[in-house]
Amino acid sequence: MNALAWNYRGVGNPRTISDLAAFVQSYNPKMVFLSETRQSEEQMKALRWRLGLKGCLARSCVGKSGGIALFWDESLKVDLITISNKLIDVEVLEYQLHLGGSLSFMVNQGQRTDILLGSC
Repeated sequence: MNALAWNYRGVGNPRTISDLAAFVQSYNPKMVFLSETRQSEEQMKALRWRLGLKGCLARSCVGKSGGIALFWDESLKVDLITISNKLIDVEVLEYQLHLGGSLSFMVNQGQRTDILLGSC
């Protein structure tokens, strides 16, 4: 399974959204994690249709910083373990391959995105 994790530093710009959609279309990741979206949860949930990814979990920004979102393809079963302003922790099952495991997407103090993989 391929995934994209990106500190996007604001997704509100139409060109940024177009670039992201083109990147997702070219590489076809099953999951996309965005940090520093600087957008509301509702705006991120609307973006999933533009990306062609049906699933979405998101947290709104606080003021003009923060905001995280996780998007996934409908071929994945994603169960939420926990979500906060800086963490999305999920269990993932890929239907076709019957493979599964846990993934944690976390934004740390240095604004770096860490991906922690669990057992598969």
